[in-house]
Amino acid sequence: MYFGAMIALAPVMAFILHWPEQLQSEWCPSLTFHHEDITSGLQILVALTGGFSSVSGLTLLLLSRVDLSAWSGGYGAPKPRSRYFFVFIYTYLLIFVVSGCFFMNIAHSYYCLTPSEIITRTGYFDPPRKYSWQDVKTVYAWCWTEKTKYVGPYLGGSIMLALADGTKVRVTLSWHEQTSLPVYKAIRAALRGKTYQYFVNSTVTEKSCPAELYELLWFWPSNPD
Repeated sequence: MYFGAMIALAPVMAFILHWPEQLQSEWCPSLTFHHEDITSGLQILVALTGGFSSVSGLTLLLLSRVDLSAWSGGYGAPKPRSRYFFVFIYTYLLIFVVSGCFFMNIAHSYYCLTPSEIITRTGYFDPPRKYSWQDVKTVYAWCWTEKTKYVGPYLGGSIMLALADGTKVRVTLSWHEQTSLPVYKAIRAALRGKTYQYFVNSTVTEKSCPAELYELLWFWPSNPD
């Protein structure tokens, strides 16, 4: 029964997980060369757990009130209702509404990079904020190792764009050891002629970075635009 429920919910989960990315592609301008969501996996997990647990609880409560003897043509006395039946109903409904609002909010957390501006949004109730590339004051670079259960460890690299008002935008340049050269080149082009500082983390080494990305990050200041 549990396995069947998981199969039935799989398309719904796939849609929910893909929804933020799909909405971002619609919200971002047509000239966007890169966009990412800025929510954590933990936030998505909390929203999905609250939503599915509330739906499961409501389903079980409602099924407990169904008189199955009617299907066999027999008569059964109405099942006694729990003293706290409606309390549980309202509680599960509240959890469902809160989880839905929470997911709606984190689904609207994203950024878009275009050749002329940077657009950020931290939630549904926060309007999009637009910055020019002149607002980038510092660029941080580092590499990291992602350890997964099924794929195994792989190397990656990112940069952080620190803006004038304190906003920070993390850009993933390498994922599953696939370096996105178009994104790197587009960022370098957007920053051409701008005044900013560049700091490279000690993790940027030949052993800790993807081979192609190491040189791009380490020699960033000296590489021609």
